[in-house]
Amino acid sequence: MNKGAALLELMEPDEAISCFDKVKELYPKSAEAWNEKGYALNRLDRFMKP
Repeated sequence: MNKGAALLELMEPDEAISCFDKVKELYPKSAEAWNEKGYALNRLDRFMKP
């Protein structure tokens, strides 16, 4: 989780998303991992639009 957050700070959202995906595999109910992934996707403008 910390690695993903650090990668976001370094403007590496694609790599951060990979880290958050790994956390979600280990802890699928981790709200923080889902939230951080959403934040990273937002930075890439790849979130789901209605």
